[in-house]
Amino acid sequence: MSNTELFEPLNSSTEDVPSGFVFEEEHPQIKLPFSAFVCGRRMEGESLSLTKAELSGLLAPGEVGTEELISLRFDFDGFSITLYSEAFVSKSGDSENATVELRFSNPTGEHLAPLRYILNSHIAGHVVSMGQLLGFTGPVDVKPTPPEVQQSLANRLMMFARMGLVFGLSTVLVYSAVTIVYQRVAYQYEAHPVTITREGELMRATSAGQITFVNPTAVKGDVVYSIAANSGELLSVRMPCDCNVLALAGFKTGATVLAGDEIVKLTDETAALAVVTQISDGGVARMIAGDQPELELTSGAVVPVSLDFEGGGPAGQVRATLTLPQSATGVAQAGDAARLRFRNRFLDNWIAPIFGFLQAGQA
Repeated sequence: MSNTELFEPLNSSTEDVPSGFVFEEEHPQIKLPFSAFVCGRRMEGESLSLTKAELSGLLAPGEVGTEELISLRFDFDGFSITLYSEAFVSKSGDSENATVELRFSNPTGEHLAPLRYILNSHIAGHVVSMGQLLGFTGPVDVKPTPPEVQQSLANRLMMFARMGLVFGLSTVLVYSAVTIVYQRVAYQYEAHPVTITREGELMRATSAGQITFVNPTAVKGDVVYSIAANSGELLSVRMPCDCNVLALAGFKTGATVLAGDEIVKLTDETAALAVVTQISDGGVARMIAGDQPELELTSGAVVPVSLDFEGGGPAGQVRATLTLPQSATGVAQAGDAARLRFRNRFLDNWIAPIFGFLQAGQA
């Protein structure tokens, strides 16, 4: 349905509504400098509205009455704005003073918003004509920067204190996390604590029976313990040397023993430090893989040890003797408690070669 059909009178005898009636005076034409490009020809603008543009210039006869893609250009001081749209091209007047009219075929297209802003700004006086250019005279005040707040010395100290506290807590958390991961990867601890003793000769029960007498202060020739054997005999064992008596689990009155059970160990002050303990199958596997066995003392000191497996022991455990080096004499003492751990050799196998390579490169 065309625009004329919208306003067609009911009485057929009434004069017909002229073509383009709905455009007449609907939007006023505003005079401002602009130029238009129609079919590659540049034409000067005379007036402009939201629905129509009037131009002055030469136009090819074949372009009149067609719908063409046009561009409107507004030149400002230092920049320009170009709008694109489609319009119906018409011409009025003689060939020397012809006026070309462009009626936008889609007045609500994408060009509408910037075109309305330019026209409204011109009507409000913010956009003024400057010869062939346009100038903007609207508000250009920049929002002032708020003045810097001068902090007092106390506030600055509090700020640095908070920053230091946050940095310290972050460092502690990172260190704790790295330490936990390192401990889990680098070390495997045995579940049973151990007690450091000295090397010496073991005295074992010669018959099954019950301990009836013990003498921890016995000297050479004295009876150190007696056993009431199951056969009815009373067996007394004498000290073979002037040495120290180290009591074991069965060295107490009333304890029952079997033949071959360990009762006491004979040591002296010059004997090397040693430990007899039970090691899990996992510890044995780590030992076979080349991990270093170490004793971690209650004082925090770490002492490397050597292992001698003796076999036997409960299920999943192996009996072993740990020998401490002579250098550990001043660090560990007989009777000290400790934990046995196996240190992974990945530090020696991976990190040490890297440092060696870096040092060789620097040399």
